[in-house]
Amino acid sequence: MLKRSNQDEAVIVRRLLLSDLGLFGAARPRVAGKQRAIQMNARVVEELLTSDELSAQGIQVRCTSLDGRKDSALRPLSKSHKNWRLGGDKITDPVYDAVSEHDLFVGLWTRHSNGAVTLQWRVLTASADLSEHSAAEKVFQVHSKDSMLVAKSGEAAFSQFTAYLRAEIHGIENGNPDGEASAPRKDSDDGVREPHAPRPVSRAPSARKHVHSVSQPTVKQKVTSPHILPEMLRVSSELSAPAQVDFLELFALYGDDLRRILLEAGAIKTVQRNHADLWKSVQGQIIASIDGGMAGMPALGSAPLAIRAGAYLVRPGDRTKDREKFLVVRQLVDEIYEIFNGAFPDTGALRDAARISLEAAAALQVGRDHPEIDTLIMHGALVNPVSRYSDDVNSNVAFPNFSAETLRSLLPDEDPPATGRDANFIAVHLRQIQALAALPFTVCSVVERESAAQSVTRALLETVIEDEHVLRATGEDKSSWSHRFLVDFFDTHRIADSLLFRCVLNPGEYLHLVPINRNDPSKAPRPWMTEVASYPLPLVSYFLPSSRMAPVRVEIFDKDRERFDHLVRFLMHCSWLLPGYAFPVSLDIADKFAKVPAWMARSVQEQSAAQVLRRAIETGQPEVVSAARRLLTGGVRDWLFRPGI
Repeated sequence: MLKRSNQDEAVIVRRLLLSDLGLFGAARPRVAGKQRAIQMNARVVEELLTSDELSAQGIQVRCTSLDGRKDSALRPLSKSHKNWRLGGDKITDPVYDAVSEHDLFVGLWTRHSNGAVTLQWRVLTASADLSEHSAAEKVFQVHSKDSMLVAKSGEAAFSQFTAYLRAEIHGIENGNPDGEASAPRKDSDDGVREPHAPRPVSRAPSARKHVHSVSQPTVKQKVTSPHILPEMLRVSSELSAPAQVDFLELFALYGDDLRRILLEAGAIKTVQRNHADLWKSVQGQIIASIDGGMAGMPALGSAPLAIRAGAYLVRPGDRTKDREKFLVVRQLVDEIYEIFNGAFPDTGALRDAARISLEAAAALQVGRDHPEIDTLIMHGALVNPVSRYSDDVNSNVAFPNFSAETLRSLLPDEDPPATGRDANFIAVHLRQIQALAALPFTVCSVVERESAAQSVTRALLETVIEDEHVLRATGEDKSSWSHRFLVDFFDTHRIADSLLFRCVLNPGEYLHLVPINRNDPSKAPRPWMTEVASYPLPLVSYFLPSSRMAPVRVEIFDKDRERFDHLVRFLMHCSWLLPGYAFPVSLDIADKFAKVPAWMARSVQEQSAAQVLRRAIETGQPEVVSAARRLLTGGVRDWLFRPGI
């Protein structure tokens, strides 16, 4: 058991860096540098040494390992540049062969009555006991600073970490710091053997299974899990087999670093699962969810001819027939070139502009018709990049304006409808976004689809994570760590936000809000720079309802910042309503309701086909009529369209 002294005591804990591993013989091949000691921060050493020892810039410390052979050796603690290092002979005990970066070096520092100093230490390794390491890591994150912790007797962290120093010590007694063999423990005079020191609960055999069951998996365990490994292999598909293994190790390393930094910065928060409390807090409120649906016409190309937006309004806790409402709020059933005043080479841009505008118009109408709403949830990005919807630089064709009839549906309050530049999508949607941001209740959007975006990670590094957060979590300054993170890992492998946070977050956690600028005026087409610069910056976060699914992105306007914690708590519980689900149920209901039904799609396609054939006949050219008939009766992969031999 751990021999305790009545003299001055303190616990010191260091999260080992790669450079610290040089003290361990088995780890030296993995260490690029020549450091052969464990670094001790000056702040910690100044709390432990006397003024004379600090002036001398070094002392000898009797160090005793509590694992393996329990070796005892005098080791120098000396100053090196601004910090100190605990060095000496390399440690060859096989018990430390698996020691690695991020393991915890834990020691009991004791200053004896004769002035001598002893350090009884061990290393808590994740490879040997993951539950023990995870429990200690949680305590360390709370109390540490600059990758180290020092706690004096009487402080909470002192008792928590001395519980891990429980192995038998040989040769260290009070007043005998030189390591001479101590007499074996004797029974007391009354024949009763001295009791052992109590074992920590987390280490007791009966408690190990329980502790492991509630502990969260590490980032390294996540990247190799069946739910995430296929995506990891897809991202690293261009690499060789050995390089793929290295990529997984690199992902685990930087993912673990980022998680510790975000925890240090307070940028990761947790939602406690409590459905009774959550639903009580929103009882009687009106929650509106809005989504759009489109009908594609396979025979007529990719341009959609039927778009509609539906809304689902629900009042939690209401058991009457008025609890739910389903509304078809907006719909456009027309040819794409009738929605706009003219054609455009990028038909997909016309389609997306029509859909985005119609869904925003539906949200505005629901907000105006039902001002009693408490929260309005949209499906898709709250603020989209709009530079795409401008002139085509290759063909020098201007993006067409909305028709007057379409504008009456998109902005019914504007009478007469706008003309000229004000009828263009960039200007029209800007006015819609500004009107949405002015609504008196919470407006948010939810996106569950994974994308290649990296903007949230970059914004966290720039706006949330300060230098001291990185120093405390990794022992490095922010600039050096960020450079390695971005150059060696994030940009090189094109890591997406959704994949990174799927591994960094645990189920029930969400990220601090960060502003994202999707409409940088410097990248906007020159004629539209003023309008593009006027688009608001959405505040963006990710939350993870389930380890089996990708995280969900949520976006809000700045005016709703103070309500965000409650909002994400609501969305998380909505996503927990069904087993294995990872998307707010109310929005899923709206999504299914808004889909254009097959009977409508068939009807629209029949009408459109008739118009195409009529116009072909009006040309009076038989070859045009024949081509139209082939278009309407064949498919893209029809044998009629294959080249002849």
